[in-house]
Amino acid sequence: MGMKQAVLGLVIEQPDYGYRLAQRLEDRCPSGGWQKTGVYGALDQLMREDLIRSPGEKGASETGRAAPRTIYAATREGRDEHERWVFEPSPLSPMRQELDLKIQFSGSEFLPRLIDQTWAQEQQCMHKLKALMRAAQAPRAGRPSTWRQARIVLQRDTEIKSLQLRIECLQDARNTMKLIFDQSTSDKRRDRSA
Repeated sequence: MGMKQAVLGLVIEQPDYGYRLAQRLEDRCPSGGWQKTGVYGALDQLMREDLIRSPGEKGASETGRAAPRTIYAATREGRDEHERWVFEPSPLSPMRQELDLKIQFSGSEFLPRLIDQTWAQEQQCMHKLKALMRAAQAPRAGRPSTWRQARIVLQRDTEIKSLQLRIECLQDARNTMKLIFDQSTSDKRRDRSA
């Protein structure tokens, strides 16, 4: 899913200003890796395409310290575009993990460093997985009764399964790289002693 469509969906759900939209996106998809600055780029693009508009500014905060903020709302064209996007078939997303690309496009001399990086990424995945599992086991995490609750649970469960698979893939990659590295090191020792 593109940032543009995500931001448009959030604006349709509830008009808001940029920073709050970025926070809502992070809350909705915490493992999405979204850049907050990308929200502003998406807002600019949506404005150029007349899919959202800015009906006005929200006033300064009650304390008077905050600057006025631009509130964005969807246009009729924006709602139509969102509906079209929801109904069209979704393509399978390509797997483009940066670490996977490093593995694909590096030489064997980098194996020790890549082995370390797979371990480090596995630890990051484990940390995220534990946090998501705690959220799933929280007392209030029972069966969802509204669509809003259900979509959060569905996203969380998808992230849990994705992280579990990613951990397994990282472990497999690390084991393969260790095997190749150990064999290469053994061959070099044998050649030196001959």
